[in-house]
Amino acid sequence: MDYEIKYLKETFKCTPVEYLDKLGLLGENSLLAHSIQVTSWDTQILKIRGSGVAHCIGSNTKAAKGVAPVSRMRELV
Repeated sequence: MDYEIKYLKETFKCTPVEYLDKLGLLGENSLLAHSIQVTSWDTQILKIRGSGVAHCIGSNTKAAKGVAPVSRMRELV
């Protein structure tokens, strides 16, 4: 688990997407990059808010961070 995700879980008891939502930063003009380690609930939040995701497969592959759940996200469109 990346340190940012761990920090948010321990400090605020939420995922990065949940944290951005609590701050009121998600909406139709929001575009999140990568979004590799999103939960099913995170994808629902993104759908509800109308936020987009830019999946950077090349960057994610080089960094060996994983792959975003693109299929799950596309099903929500």
